[in-house]
Amino acid sequence: MKALLNLKFAAAALFWSWNIIFLTFMVLGFAPLILISLVQAVIDGWVPWSFLAFGSILVSIPILSVVIAVVALRGHTQRLFALGYGVQGPLMIVLAARFFALRELTPPLVVLIVAAVLGLLALLWQLLDKNPDARGGLVRGVRLVGITLLLGIGLYISVFMAFYALPVAAAIVNVVGDVLREIPRIFEMGWRTTSQAFFSLPFLLLGFILMLYSATLFVLMPIAVPIIYVKEWLHALRTAVNKIGAPASMGAAAAAFAVLVMGYVALNRQPQPQTFVLLQTSPKTLAEAQALKNQEPLLREGLLNAYLAQYRYTSAVGEVDHISELYKDTVGFSPDWAAGVQRAYEGMLSPLLYQPAQPLTQTISVSWERRQNTSLIHDANTAYQLYEQYFDEPINKAERPAVVNAVRSTWDVNRATQAWQAVDDREILLAKQELTLKEEEGYADVELYEVYQNQTNIQQEVIYYFNLPESAVVTGLWLGNSPDRSKRFVYKVSPRGAAQQVYREQVTIVRRDPALLEQIGPRQYRLRVFPIEPPQFRWDASRSRREEALPMHMWLTWRMLPEAGAWQMPQLAEKRNVYWSARSVRTLNGNPVPFDLSDEAWLPQSVPIANPITPTPRRVDFGNGQSVVAVPQSSFAAQSIANKSRFAIVLDRSRSMGQHDASVQAALKQLLQADASADVYLTSSPVRGEAPSVTKLSDLKLDNIFYFGGQDSAELLTQFATLSKGQTYDAVIVLTDDSGYELNKENREVGAFAVPIWMVHLGGALPLGYDDKMVEAIQASGGGVVMTVDDVLARMAARADSSRVVDLSSGYAWVTLPTEQAAAVSAEAKLYKPGDGFASFAARRLILAEMQRNKGKLSQNETLDYLHKIAVAQSIVTPYSSMIVLVNDEQRRRLEELEKNGDRFQREKEQVGETQQPIVTGVPEPHEWVLIGIAVAMLGWYAWKRKKTNLARA
Repeated sequence: MKALLNLKFAAAALFWSWNIIFLTFMVLGFAPLILISLVQAVIDGWVPWSFLAFGSILVSIPILSVVIAVVALRGHTQRLFALGYGVQGPLMIVLAARFFALRELTPPLVVLIVAAVLGLLALLWQLLDKNPDARGGLVRGVRLVGITLLLGIGLYISVFMAFYALPVAAAIVNVVGDVLREIPRIFEMGWRTTSQAFFSLPFLLLGFILMLYSATLFVLMPIAVPIIYVKEWLHALRTAVNKIGAPASMGAAAAAFAVLVMGYVALNRQPQPQTFVLLQTSPKTLAEAQALKNQEPLLREGLLNAYLAQYRYTSAVGEVDHISELYKDTVGFSPDWAAGVQRAYEGMLSPLLYQPAQPLTQTISVSWERRQNTSLIHDANTAYQLYEQYFDEPINKAERPAVVNAVRSTWDVNRATQAWQAVDDREILLAKQELTLKEEEGYADVELYEVYQNQTNIQQEVIYYFNLPESAVVTGLWLGNSPDRSKRFVYKVSPRGAAQQVYREQVTIVRRDPALLEQIGPRQYRLRVFPIEPPQFRWDASRSRREEALPMHMWLTWRMLPEAGAWQMPQLAEKRNVYWSARSVRTLNGNPVPFDLSDEAWLPQSVPIANPITPTPRRVDFGNGQSVVAVPQSSFAAQSIANKSRFAIVLDRSRSMGQHDASVQAALKQLLQADASADVYLTSSPVRGEAPSVTKLSDLKLDNIFYFGGQDSAELLTQFATLSKGQTYDAVIVLTDDSGYELNKENREVGAFAVPIWMVHLGGALPLGYDDKMVEAIQASGGGVVMTVDDVLARMAARADSSRVVDLSSGYAWVTLPTEQAAAVSAEAKLYKPGDGFASFAARRLILAEMQRNKGKLSQNETLDYLHKIAVAQSIVTPYSSMIVLVNDEQRRRLEELEKNGDRFQREKEQVGETQQPIVTGVPEPHEWVLIGIAVAMLGWYAWKRKKTNLARA
């Protein structure tokens, strides 16, 4: 008993008992269960290497502490206690908090962690130094600076821990009282019950002692740590004063403390409140818009911080109410006193708490867990919208590296994998891709065969946005559960609205296998395949075994004409959920072709032509009295349009156009030569601060164009239509880029145009697509989608003879006219039947011509049924006809039912992908990690309580 009451013995016992517990847990629990899987996750690139470093250090601390205690501190009990409570304990808390609780570190947290580690190393250095008086002044000064940093951090952490000391102490008293009150009742339950309790006593007693042991550690730490740090700081100060004098020593300590405080205060700022204030109202003038653009770094930083708040902060100011609840429930504080403690706690915890940028507009009644993240989610959604509005592109696309880094910042391999898969589209592995190209008479038939394997534990969907050469046509789509072609499910050409509705019903409700291919622009397509099934788990008596996911097989075919002396393959604009890696296998006509993993190329850019092709006149007569004649473009006599046409130029002044300013200036100069009197319609984003306007091209200052905000293509044409009333032109030329599709949230009405609308996409890339009203406006006007002004001028020249419908593409001049007039275009043209392969190209041209001829009737089902009939007969995808693959009779009956509805051609606007937000995974708050240890220790108490309840029922 005398030994137990000896403080030196108690200090040594406390150190060794805790290190035995830590060593057992780290070596037998943490290392094999977490660290080993973490090593593989870091090698595979799922988790940042820093988490492996922190985890490895965390495992090694108890081992190093024991070695130091045995080798260097044997017999030095006070130093041993200081090592355990002053170095090892706080260091493990810091590292454990970094490893388990904190995801992406904010600047103030980096300052605190770095200062804490430097200070702890300085203290360790001082504890191990057996002859401090022999050290020089520089060494003593450096050590004093380090321990000064530690003293500041230690006081900060001690105050933080002190908030929990009183509730935990009160909880200990309550638990001990409960135990003492319940023990006599056990012996009142009879011999059998008492004997069962007796045999459970060792487990219950061990759990109870462990609970008290753990709780006592948290209660005593806010007291013991400051005492140790103050004592060691005074010791360091005295040794420094003895060597370099009091003024220099006090100055060094004060400077270190000032640097710590000023660094913390300077970095403990969150930009989102200021950013949201700046963007709260749209600019009223151009000067205000220019002022906003000058603050783009602040706007970007603030919006990104709000968007990623769920990964950088544990909760939000005003939403962390656990402290007030603890003090009310365990200590008995009044609501006002508890609220005061809560406010003080939030002030201490500011580096971990998100500062809401906007007040919630309504009171939401939700559970406690959801209430903790209300502001985080609310502000993240607003940040997404504001970023898109001002920066002209989605934040998760523009800031992809930052978003990926944030979601990967976790020790949990499964959480990191799932989050990164969702953000970076790595859910489905493209296991195999076979591209087969067969050259026919002047054209090629191409088949793409792909095999998908799900890498997650839920059903997934493959989404491709891609574009084809303008004259190409999609001719088939199939799905299969095996590579057996005879068992695959075949497509049906269906009205676009009916096909979309069936697909969405199957995906969201029934969750069965459909695939849908739609045309969403003159050259743009969207392919979706669902579901790609997850891996299966087989359970046996001893364990569960993860099996490979069943692959999904997809076949896609299209027909194309040569472009630029080669077969141009589809160009990927966007993909969702699917990725390829070194494991993916690709072949072209049976020959291996490796994927280029350095870029996002889905298919080879082009395939060389095996046999030389010389365009020859061709003709297809359709049963409706119309014919399409294709004449080699080299033999087609196009007239000059110089000084004969009047153009309207619509200039997209969105922010993204700024990177194409040189191309804009070159295009405008080229148009100035073609039409010196052209009008330029200067579009304006809603946040630009000025209205759209019109000016003469000759008066436009090309080197002074201000690009700001974002606009979609429908808005560009709407502004032109409003400003151009009373004006007549031969063509409308829209200079824009590949952005804007994501900004249009609905099918906006743009109206019909009497002259061709030409969308000139500068920068060499097309947008993902257009909404249906835009596609209709472009194609019904006789316009199209091109990359250069040269294309527009050449195609306008081909149409100078207005007596015929003529267009240029893929080396041919396409003429659509009544059959009786077809021979006059080219008497030597080879005649093809509507069922021949070349007829697919002619059918596409016929549908475009019929859209122009019936531009005022495209809202009538009779007209659209006529166009759809052509698509069904030729088995091709068009803006009004989609291909859908169904797998059972119930799905087919549902499709037949929808194909009879009046809205069978009405398609809803769909956003890119499934969600705007990355997957949000819960981040435990600091108090949760503090209490986790107590909760684990209290397991014995709860087990005993449960056992007692069961015995009482027996």
